[in-house]
Amino acid sequence: GTFARVPRERLRWTRTTGQRAVLGINVFLVVVLAGGALVVGYAAQKLAAVERLSVADSLTAPNAAPVSAAQVVAAAPVVVTPGQTTTSAQFVSPAPDVEENYLIVGSDNAERIADGDQVLSGREAERGNNLADTIMLLRLRPAEGTASLLSIPRDLEVTIAGTSRKAKINTAFNNPDAETRVTRLIDTIEENFDIGLQHYIEVDLEGFRRMVDALGGVDVCFSGPSRDARTGLEITTGGWVELAGPQALQYVRSRKLEVQAIDGTWDDVSPQQDLNRIDRQQAFVRSTVSQTLGSVVTDPRLLLSLLNIAAEELVVSNTLSIVGDGSDLAGWFRDFEDEDLETASLDVQFLRITAARNFQSRVGMTEAAEIQLDVFRGIGPDDVVPKRVTVEVVGPNERGRPMSDGLGEAGFVVGPRAVGETVRAATVVRYGVGGDGAATLVAAYLNGEIEFATSDSVAAGTVVVEIGDDDVVVLSTPRVLDRRAPAVVTATTPTTEPAAIETTTTTTEQRYEFDCSAAAPTS
Repeated sequence: GTFARVPRERLRWTRTTGQRAVLGINVFLVVVLAGGALVVGYAAQKLAAVERLSVADSLTAPNAAPVSAAQVVAAAPVVVTPGQTTTSAQFVSPAPDVEENYLIVGSDNAERIADGDQVLSGREAERGNNLADTIMLLRLRPAEGTASLLSIPRDLEVTIAGTSRKAKINTAFNNPDAETRVTRLIDTIEENFDIGLQHYIEVDLEGFRRMVDALGGVDVCFSGPSRDARTGLEITTGGWVELAGPQALQYVRSRKLEVQAIDGTWDDVSPQQDLNRIDRQQAFVRSTVSQTLGSVVTDPRLLLSLLNIAAEELVVSNTLSIVGDGSDLAGWFRDFEDEDLETASLDVQFLRITAARNFQSRVGMTEAAEIQLDVFRGIGPDDVVPKRVTVEVVGPNERGRPMSDGLGEAGFVVGPRAVGETVRAATVVRYGVGGDGAATLVAAYLNGEIEFATSDSVAAGTVVVEIGDDDVVVLSTPRVLDRRAPAVVTATTPTTEPAAIETTTTTTEQRYEFDCSAAAPTS
């Protein structure tokens, strides 16, 4: 689909050790492969039993990343002189690295939860429902040794694949047939996000709970006594509390968490519900890894227990070989460092509650979310690509219109076109502060003599093409330039330090009994 131009700002991705746990089986395989032939053989036998869904027809090839400004300039440096023009050569797209996208789903299916379990409180009638409780996109870049993980709010409004109906994204997963629901969720994500998915991994509520219990519980910090009547969570004191599987499940599923203040009142600490829950889920994963990864490495019984759980609880697409691909990934993750993984939650905004939305609270993507999703299309946050550049064409109507149309077909955002006579021989590509990359990319799509010029009135993401007398047309494939547009150097104005202002410090009375912003205690 076509997307609106977005500001080229870096979004707040964070890098955390804990998010490695979402790779679950690959973390275990790293340990298994270091454990000797006997353990490897047992692991292969257990993992071969993992349920595989025949959904390969819905999974697609990775997106072909568009040409960026960095790819259209020859590697050899060229001295820039006024009036120097570009040279023409055939652009050859570099061979793509093998980068793949994984869809990771935590299902809230409760069919295997025992009668009377608190998890079923208030949802007995929905026990057989299959909803995607947690949805994450993972992109692995083995050539760089890096990865990105993006959490998708389950309340995100999308068009459900195969229908014209708009609904929360997790409803795409609600079908009794496993392959049908997974296929529909895959198609919904690919169609709404314009990305290709190559693999699928799923675990349900019971699998999550068994995993936590096998690890011996996970310590979580609470500011004070906490509760959620919907999930059944009830914590009687503030501080660090070890959560066993059932409590851990209540905690990570909580959307209406309340914390008791010192004065006895209860505060709703989940005003954004699903978005606040995502934050807690990520914090829980961080605690899980920091507290238990060492035990997995040193305790063979724990390792074998986790392998048994994975064999019984994990569901994957038939594009993924747990033993073969898992072994390859495990070898890669041996050298994977904390700073090599970026994590974020999809940037969203709350939508108006209306009858058309069944009076439900839903969220919609912001323009900034497009930059996050670009990562899964093979486009980096700082890459200058056509869809992030607006081009305004100035020149005679009979030449300006086809140039605007050609640049639009190349993927650029075409801005207002001004009609004017040519005033020089060469076509001028004019840009402002921060627009040198955009100007370079535009010039690579023009086949004639080009001159670069700067202007303080041109915005960073905009380029103005002033048509000259020479015949310049838009290329369908960009050429290689011998130089890039020079960066605009701005003069700095000396600043005078403001006079110091006396300030007074006020002490705010502590509201909760425990400060969870402090570092966790070491055991």
